[in-house]
Amino acid sequence: MSTAPTLTCTKLEIAGRVATFTLNRPEALNALSWQMREDFKALVDFVEGNEAIGALVLAGEGRAFCAGGDVTTMTDRVGDGPGPSRQRILDVHQWLLRLHNIDCPVIAAVEGLAFGGGFSLALTADLVFASEKARFCAVFARIGLMPDMGLAYTLPR
Repeated sequence: MSTAPTLTCTKLEIAGRVATFTLNRPEALNALSWQMREDFKALVDFVEGNEAIGALVLAGEGRAFCAGGDVTTMTDRVGDGPGPSRQRILDVHQWLLRLHNIDCPVIAAVEGLAFGGGFSLALTADLVFASEKARFCAVFARIGLMPDMGLAYTLPR
């Protein structure tokens, strides 16, 4: 078994063969910051091929599963130019595809909001369990973006 990753904006708890990965920015409705995306990459690196993990649960701390991309940080890297921007998109899609194809069952436990990228993230799971308080919305067009994080692929499936 590989060593558990060091995470910044998320938590990883392992009980028996079940790993629970919790988005832990409740003050921002678990919006996906750049660092949280790095945490996801580290999670996939850890779980992929780890035979000690029999199932992976994705959850959100507080009143949201995930409110999507953190729009307060999206402009931080606008001046980087098209090359770095394209690479960031490719990096996210790479770990999302790996998460979608991981060998163990992935379960999204959705409590509260799953908007934009959070909606996309939930749909990468094999199963989505939604509480009565769960709300799903593809808000990309409302903020001038095209559906991203695999939503165009996962939604019709």
